[in-house]
Amino acid sequence: MIHQIPEIHRRARPYYKPVFRRIFTLERIVIFTLVTVNILLLYTFNKRTAGQTAQLEALRSKLAIVEKRQQLPLFELQEEISFSLPALDSVFTGIVFENRITISGHGAENCVLALYVDNRLQSARASRDGRFQFNDVKLIPGLNKIILKALAPDNTVLPVGEISVEYRSAAIDALSADIQRGSSSLPAVALTFDAGSNNNNAAQILDILREKKVRCTIFLTGKFIEKYPDIARRIVAEGHEVGNHTYSHLHLTNFEQNSRHETLPEISYESFQRELVLTDSLFKAVTGSGIKKFWRAPFGEHNLELRRWAAEMEYRHISWTQGHDPGESMDTHDWVSDETSELYKSPQEIQDALLNFERNEPNKANGAIILMHLGSNRKEDFLYQALPGIIDGFRQQGYELCTISELLAEKGK
Repeated sequence: MIHQIPEIHRRARPYYKPVFRRIFTLERIVIFTLVTVNILLLYTFNKRTAGQTAQLEALRSKLAIVEKRQQLPLFELQEEISFSLPALDSVFTGIVFENRITISGHGAENCVLALYVDNRLQSARASRDGRFQFNDVKLIPGLNKIILKALAPDNTVLPVGEISVEYRSAAIDALSADIQRGSSSLPAVALTFDAGSNNNNAAQILDILREKKVRCTIFLTGKFIEKYPDIARRIVAEGHEVGNHTYSHLHLTNFEQNSRHETLPEISYESFQRELVLTDSLFKAVTGSGIKKFWRAPFGEHNLELRRWAAEMEYRHISWTQGHDPGESMDTHDWVSDETSELYKSPQEIQDALLNFERNEPNKANGAIILMHLGSNRKEDFLYQALPGIIDGFRQQGYELCTISELLAEKGK
């Protein structure tokens, strides 16, 4: 029940006793008590949690300060390093997601030891009886640089040892391949669409696909799913499969600066995987369905390191098909809005380029993966204007239009 308290303030003279009785009813007292208790419990829990992490954070700060003030002295390495790799678990389809090792040794008395993996403080502990052991040290795919440092009682930081361990897995290596084409011996073509943050062509494209009875693969960002949940649900309801286009459609490599695909310094193993996890979680929450284990890098920026990080989560990277001739590509460039750009194509030019792809090659467009977008910054000349002709044209040439899953199943991948 909502009490009409504002009515009291309209009176010329306050009536304290009625107000007191109205406010402090039994119901309000109970609610007030419960809220107070919950606040106290929450405060106690947060204080306890903060206390548990304070030691590691204090050590992190102390190490940083001490290292900054002094030159690190070298001394004779006396540690023993031993590794224990887990056995392959068939439950996870042959992929070890958390490959871990044990690092142990001796010669470290009366000090605190800090373990860094790729310059990240992973664990810290005090030595016991001159021995130490770090269990379950997680490795990421590729090369791992592991450094052990000791903080002595006099606050000097001593480098105990450094090792490099490369985590390799045949399964992860296989999943790390960049998929640009299906089987070149089978007449099948996959239409794929990327969706970053713009949906201005989505309804028209989905209408045409439904009318033509075409199912395709659409790569969605997490932000697109947040912004357009109804479109995400429609995509699933109409039978299309959805891949991961990261959460925020961010740049992953320095290609834009120097045409090289080196992972940007701000892109870490954890931050990159978080981009995929967030999108997957949002998609499940909005649609109730799981996202396919395909991902496509924003701006086409990827490398082996990034693909390995994704492969650890069972994701395979899907690019698009490039022709033997450098000028031929199944990238429609429908996102290019500058009509003066050499990449700009009208809807008819896009259609002609796709239907004549490698016309003089024996396999022509077999197994091709076509890149298109659900949104565009163009004011006119939209891709969907050519989409019916593209679909009809491929079918007239004897091609089956399919999803990435179907395309790779035919190739036996």
